[in-house]
Amino acid sequence: MARFSFSYGTLATRHRAFETWPTDDIATSSMHRVIRRVAIYLSNLSPQVIKWPTQNEKTVLIFLWYIGHQTSSFRDVADRFDIAISSMHRVIRRVAIYLSNLSPQVIKWPTQNEKAISAEHFRNNGFSNIIRVIDGCHIKIDKPEHDADSYINRKGFYSIQMQAVVDHIMKFKDVLLGYPGSVHDSRVYRTSPLGQNLEESVANIIY
Repeated sequence: MARFSFSYGTLATRHRAFETWPTDDIATSSMHRVIRRVAIYLSNLSPQVIKWPTQNEKTVLIFLWYIGHQTSSFRDVADRFDIAISSMHRVIRRVAIYLSNLSPQVIKWPTQNEKAISAEHFRNNGFSNIIRVIDGCHIKIDKPEHDADSYINRKGFYSIQMQAVVDHIMKFKDVLLGYPGSVHDSRVYRTSPLGQNLEESVANIIY
């Protein structure tokens, strides 16, 4: 995997602490508070996300703010946090790679005890013999340069498929990304590691 050097450049002289962030309605909303809690949690998992530990939390928060506001451009978020657009791009790349590397530790199939707990929860809510819920969705993308027609889904826009499995508290337990939007959900499932190994994955469950 390629290594990405990171530098805030002018951020060193234009640092804005958390306490001096914009105080408009968006910044003081419940979403802002949730994003900040998640940023603190993620930044504490690894001090190597950026080179300056004192800026670790801010780096993760910039990333979360960007992905949590679909209408925000790089320029919008860079202006909000008073950093250059080039630094903004490096933040997104670095944190995305970090989270991707972290995912196997967090998104994984449950233990036997966890399966039993989930089965009991679903059963108490009227759904017997259930330990997980699966669904798919389309992630909108720009028109690809190659084989673009394969990425047009049934709704008429370019996308890639995401198949996800969640438990009884809506925590992700399995995620598959990458199939072109034109591929049917059933094929995504059949060819996924989950679909091919489902019997082994749910074996020995006590309902």
